[in-house]
Amino acid sequence: MMSDATTQPLALKYRPQTFPDLVGQRLNAQVLQRMVETAQVPPALLFSGPSGVGKTTAARVLASQLEASDVIEVDAASNGGVDQIRKLLDVTRFSTGGAHRLLILDEAHSITRQGFEALLKTLEEPPGNTIFVLVTTEPHKVPGTVLSRLVEFEFRAIPDADVLDRVAVVAQKEQIPASFPLLNHIVRRANGNLRSALTALDQAWRAGVTEREAYIELTGEHDPAPALLKACTSGDHALVFTTLDEQLAAVGSPGQVTAELIACLRDLLVLRAGGTLTLTGEDYEIRRQLALRLEQERILAAIRLLWEVKTKLHNDDPRGTLEMALVLISEAFTKGKDLPAQKAPERPAAPSPE
Repeated sequence: MMSDATTQPLALKYRPQTFPDLVGQRLNAQVLQRMVETAQVPPALLFSGPSGVGKTTAARVLASQLEASDVIEVDAASNGGVDQIRKLLDVTRFSTGGAHRLLILDEAHSITRQGFEALLKTLEEPPGNTIFVLVTTEPHKVPGTVLSRLVEFEFRAIPDADVLDRVAVVAQKEQIPASFPLLNHIVRRANGNLRSALTALDQAWRAGVTEREAYIELTGEHDPAPALLKACTSGDHALVFTTLDEQLAAVGSPGQVTAELIACLRDLLVLRAGGTLTLTGEDYEIRRQLALRLEQERILAAIRLLWEVKTKLHNDDPRGTLEMALVLISEAFTKGKDLPAQKAPERPAAPSPE
């Protein structure tokens, strides 16, 4: 059972309180800590990177370390219009009495064009002792004129090993009897998102689940990658499309399918290099068979294609983008290989003359 505070989510209870506590972000933590110690924090910062890796938490830690007297955190996704931004900037007209003021703009890429224009005027002549921290998962949507006024800190996806270490420590502190296969599965599914990993651990514990198989059954998780990659090795585009239909019906999201494909291909690279996986049973065997069939160059080509897909999944046709990537992956997997001839589609029989 958990040791205490069973109503408090683990992701909240174990949120970092100091820069050294930031998991997987050592460089950013050291630079920010040094800026605080030397009183050289720039007036405008940009914290960019994927979700759940510590961006907003780092902004809050910065406020704490600076002993800011006024910390204002705004969700720009719902308060990014020009009127809301102007109202926020009105606050900066008042003196802080020498103390620091921190304005945190979460989801900063959602600020409207007019909102950014209003913000830019303030960033060009920032008020004394006021620090702006823009937090975003999509820095490319921040106008260049604004970017030029910001000092960017790129927060990267946390390595699985670091996430696993942290999750294991939390499980031990909370006396959660989760098996290592379950912890490893949770971490793999989190894709470098520590918050998601802790949330999954929390859910598993509250459901009384301690083993990987029971967790998969409970969540109804489905791994679409092996079937899709196997279809791609056939060179049969019709089979690829049919398999994608089936997997999307089970998973629902092209983004999730893409993430699972990249994770599976990473496993194949590990096996090709003579490494080991923590997977067992059918999950391991199907990856071993795929690794035997695919050379490293073909696997890397597929990963490059899928990384490109990840940057385009927010367009108007994410499924079509993934379909084309799978066709190209199929070509990369089969180029130069002897494959069974594909059976041509049968033509419908001509109507018999009356």
